[in-house]
Amino acid sequence: MNWKFCEAAPVPSGTGNERITAFERYYTRRLTYGNELKGIKEIPDTLEHDVVVETDNGPKTIYELISFVNNEYAHLLMKGNGISVKQDIKIREILDFLRERGGEYYRLPEKEENEDQKNKMIELRDLARSIGKEFAKIGEYFTSHGYVFDAPSASKWLDGSGNGIRTYFWIELKFPQKAKYPTSISIFAEKKNNQVNYRVTLEIKDSKSELEDYKRHNKFLDIFKPESSNFEYFVTIKDGLELHTVPGEQIQTTIEKVKCREYRKLQIGRSITYEDVCAMESDQLLNQISDVILELEPYYKKAVEDDKEEQGKEIEETYLYGGNVMDKNIILYGPPGTGKTYNTVKYALAIIENKGLGMIEEEVKEAGYDQVLLRYNEYKEKGQIAFTTFHQSYGYEEFIEGIKPVIDDEGTGEIKYALEPGVFKAFCDSSTINNSISVERELTKYVFIIDEINRGNISKIFGELITLIESSKRIGKDEELTAILPYSKKKFGVPDNVYILGTMNTADRSIALLDTALRRRFKFIEMMPQSVVLENVFVQDIKISKLLETINNRIEVLYDREHMIGHAYFVELMEDPSIARLASIFKNSIIPLLQEYFYEDYHKIQLILGDLNKKDELKFIRSIPVDPKLFGNSFDTLIDEKEVFQINQDAFVNIEAYKQVYDF
Repeated sequence: MNWKFCEAAPVPSGTGNERITAFERYYTRRLTYGNELKGIKEIPDTLEHDVVVETDNGPKTIYELISFVNNEYAHLLMKGNGISVKQDIKIREILDFLRERGGEYYRLPEKEENEDQKNKMIELRDLARSIGKEFAKIGEYFTSHGYVFDAPSASKWLDGSGNGIRTYFWIELKFPQKAKYPTSISIFAEKKNNQVNYRVTLEIKDSKSELEDYKRHNKFLDIFKPESSNFEYFVTIKDGLELHTVPGEQIQTTIEKVKCREYRKLQIGRSITYEDVCAMESDQLLNQISDVILELEPYYKKAVEDDKEEQGKEIEETYLYGGNVMDKNIILYGPPGTGKTYNTVKYALAIIENKGLGMIEEEVKEAGYDQVLLRYNEYKEKGQIAFTTFHQSYGYEEFIEGIKPVIDDEGTGEIKYALEPGVFKAFCDSSTINNSISVERELTKYVFIIDEINRGNISKIFGELITLIESSKRIGKDEELTAILPYSKKKFGVPDNVYILGTMNTADRSIALLDTALRRRFKFIEMMPQSVVLENVFVQDIKISKLLETINNRIEVLYDREHMIGHAYFVELMEDPSIARLASIFKNSIIPLLQEYFYEDYHKIQLILGDLNKKDELKFIRSIPVDPKLFGNSFDTLIDEKEVFQINQDAFVNIEAYKQVYDF
C-alpha cells in the first residue's frame, strides 16, 4: 500500500512556513505492517512533525501520517487484511477463575503443616499461575502486532498482602517514551459484586501518583466531549480509592469536580460483559479491545503530554521504566545495610526478562518480594544466574581456571591433579552452549553476581579477563577479543549475553581506592540509606525514619557519607515495632558498627547518639570519672584521660533515650 503526498505549490516567503517548500516534489512511501521492520520505523529526519502537506486524502501533518502508520493502519491490517495471527487465549477461563477463586485465601505451601492443606495451596498456586499467563497473553498481543506501546506492566495473581488471590487482573499499555508517567490505557479482568467482566479504560495509577501527575493526567478532559462519545464513566472520590459509576447525565458535573480537584480522577472506557465473552472467540475479544484502545488513544496522548521542564529527565526515566538498557558490567555500591544484595535480585530479573527496573519494582509492591525472589531462584536453577562472594583468599583458580587436587576414585587414596574451570568460566561456557542450540532466536541473557567485589584482589582474580569483560571486547562485537588461558592453553572470550553484577560496601573500601582498570569497565550505581522506606514505622512515638536520618547526618559530618547506616538494619521493625526489637538492633548492630567506625572514640559516638544532650540515665554511652586512688600518687602524671566509657544497658529499653537522639 502506498501513500503519496506533495506540496502543491511553493509557499511565498515571509509567511513563516517556508520550510514546507521542501515538499515541492512528489514523494511516495510504502507503509509497513506491524513488526515488518522489527520495531524500527524509517522516518527521515527532514520530516518535521508539524509540517502540513497535501495528500490524496487532503491536508495532513507529518505527525498525522506517522500516527496513521503506527496505529489505524496497523489496526486495519490486523483486522481486515489477513496479517493477524490466530490467537488462542482462554478468555472465559480467566473470568471464571476470578468469579470462583478471586479473594480466596492463599498461603505459601511450604508454610502449611497439614499435608492436605499444603496440596490445596499448591493446586491453587499452579492454577493461578496458569491463568495469570493466559491474561498476560492479551498484553503481549498488543505489544507485538503493530502497536507502539511499551512492553506491558501487568499485575500478578497474588494480592498486595501476599495472602489472597486478586479479585482483578490488570495490564498497563504505554508508549515507550511515556512509560515514566503513571497514566496508561489499562485492560482489566475484574470481579465486582459477584459479577465478572473485562474493562478497557484510560487510567492513572494512584500508588504511583502525586498531585502533579493528576494535573497532567486530567488534561485529557480539556479535549474530551462526552456528548460525542459512548464511554462508560467511573469516578474516584478524593478521600477514597473505590470507583463509582457515573450516570451519563451527571458526567459534565463530574468533570468539573475533577478539574477543581474535588474528585481525584475520572476513568473513561468500556466494559465487555461475561455473557458477551462467552459468545466470543479470543480474536473477537482482542478486536473489541483494540477498538476501545483506538478510541482512547487521543485522550491518552493528551494525558501524557510532556512538560518542558521534565524533558531533560528522559534518559534516566527510560533507564528505569522503559526498555532494558542495562550496562554489561554494573556495581551497586553504598554503605552497609542499603539493600545492595537485595537489589541484585531486581536487577537480574530486569536484565533477563528485558524489563525496565521500575517494572520489577512495581511487581515487588504489588505481589511482594517473595514472588520476585521465586522467579529469581527459578532462573538460578536453570543456570541463567550464578552467585559468588569475593574474599581475601579468592583467586584466579576459583574464578577462571586452575589445577586442583582430586582423590582417586578407585579407593587407592592417591591424589591426582586435574585442570578445572572456575565458576565464571564455567558460567560463560554454559551460556555459549545453551545459546548455540537455536541461533535463530534472541540470545538468552545470563547474569553473574559478585557480592563484596571490592574485598577480593581484583588483579589476581580477574587476570586477563579485566580486558575481555569490556562491552566492546565481548564475543560477537566488532572489537571482539580472546585470550589464551595460561593453564589450558585454550582461547577464551566473554560472551556478549553475559552480564556481570557486583556489589560493593563503601565502608570497607572507597571507590577512589578501587582498582582503576575495574572502575573504568564498570558502571557504578550508588545505593544510599533510604529513610523514606521507614516513613510509616513507629516504635511507640519514636519515628524510626527521623531517628536514622539524624544519626546519618551526624555520621556524614564526623566521618563521611560512605559510612552511613543503611535502612535495612531497621526493616524488621515493620513486622515487630517493639522496644525489645529496637533495643536488640541498637545493642547488637548499631553500637558495634559505630565502635568499628570510630575506633572506640566514644566522644564521637556520644555525639552521633545525642548523648551529650541527655540526662545520664538516658545516655547510651556514659562517661565515668576515673578513681584517682586507682593508681595512687602516679595518677596525675601518667594518666591523660581522666574518664572511661561504659555502655548503659538500661538506655536500650528506655523509649526516651531514642527520642532524644533527634528531639532534644
